[in-house]
Amino acid sequence: MAGLCEGGNEPPGSLKASKRKSLTASGGGDLQPCVVHPCNLQRNLYLSFDYCHIIKNIRSQFLDHDMADKEGTISSKFIKEIYRIQKDLAVKPFRFLTRKHVEPSSFEKMNVLYAVQTFSLEVTSTLDYMKENHLRLTSRVNFSEAGPTIRFMKNVYKFFTVHDISDKTQHLRRSNPDSMMFYSAADDRLRWLKDDFCDYINELQTESKTRNLKGLTKETHGALILTAESTASCIVHLLQNGFFYVLTRAFSGDPVEAMFSAIRMGGGWNDMTDSRTAQNAINRILKSGLLISAPDANIAHEERSEMTGKGLSREENNYCDISSQTTVILPQHISVLLESIYEPCMPVFINLGTASQALVCGYLVRVIEEKTSCSSCANDVSIPPTAAPLMGLIHKLDKGGLRYPKPDFVSLIITLQKFVEGALPYCMKSAHLLQTITNYVLPTLEQCDILKCSNEKSH
Repeated sequence: MAGLCEGGNEPPGSLKASKRKSLTASGGGDLQPCVVHPCNLQRNLYLSFDYCHIIKNIRSQFLDHDMADKEGTISSKFIKEIYRIQKDLAVKPFRFLTRKHVEPSSFEKMNVLYAVQTFSLEVTSTLDYMKENHLRLTSRVNFSEAGPTIRFMKNVYKFFTVHDISDKTQHLRRSNPDSMMFYSAADDRLRWLKDDFCDYINELQTESKTRNLKGLTKETHGALILTAESTASCIVHLLQNGFFYVLTRAFSGDPVEAMFSAIRMGGGWNDMTDSRTAQNAINRILKSGLLISAPDANIAHEERSEMTGKGLSREENNYCDISSQTTVILPQHISVLLESIYEPCMPVFINLGTASQALVCGYLVRVIEEKTSCSSCANDVSIPPTAAPLMGLIHKLDKGGLRYPKPDFVSLIITLQKFVEGALPYCMKSAHLLQTITNYVLPTLEQCDILKCSNEKSH
């Protein structure tokens, strides 16, 4: 497969005239997904644009202007509204959504990770939750109209997912069947790529033109169709000619960019690397056998977190002795918040913040299951899976492993959050903030009926 990506400062998905002319000559005047190899007439050459550059370009156009499909208008205003809502939330539905995702600079538009996260399952699940509960939630936009946007984002994310399969167990780690390696020419994803996805993109262009909207650019539209058809055809060809399975990340041009990032990093992060510095960096790579992309490179990879420096552990940082803590006196109106834990739990008001807190409480239930051998302890704070409004965000994200907390447990955690937010201004001067807050909260929690085991009172 020959990867085609942008040249110079041209927008992603565009081709220089000279390169297009040489490639279209083999396709009878049009850029075809499969052409005869110019040096070997017995072989086929599959042409494809780099899917990483395509998704960056789609994200940029999605944020720039509205589009449409047969179901309605596709708009980025819903993501921008979620960003506005969750900015002031202590517990967010997803942590990664920042200004760089919804209002990126020219340089930030080149980051693949930001583009993929914009279309990720967490974002579409939150949009779907807001759409289903729009009558209960207050916002500046009408989320009941978010259906076409959710459909568009899911299709784009699936397109990226089936092109980004890196190993044979990726689908197990991510609990996503779309990340499974291709091992059969009859795979439904191949039909989806070649037929369903291409039909959807053509529909998007037609409907956008009908409604006087821009839609995708001609270059991006052509790149999507060409890449989808080429990938599907190439996978079928490989599987029918001796390959046991296909990992589509090998089709990406990111390894080349990783090489460039390593050379740039070897030159001291110099954007104007000279030939001698580049040669030294290449020689070091050849001698050491190590090729590590820069943490701020415009490629997405799993090892990024491993490259960042780790902070000192508590032992290395001479963590303080608990007995040396200085007592902090809290005002009465703050202490009352903590004492309200003993009162009967009030019904939880449904909004995006409380749904996010329920998601975190589900994680706490999972921690209780892992840290204790008593099944009753976890059962006392959890409920069976449900699509109730408070648990709606968990239900949308659940692939089979998430936990559903009891509403009383969620109410307790919300009360604790209010207490911590109120107490923090009075504890900021404490040398050991976390331990100070813990000293206040722990005695009260130990007497809370919600957290007492129904079978063993000592738990």
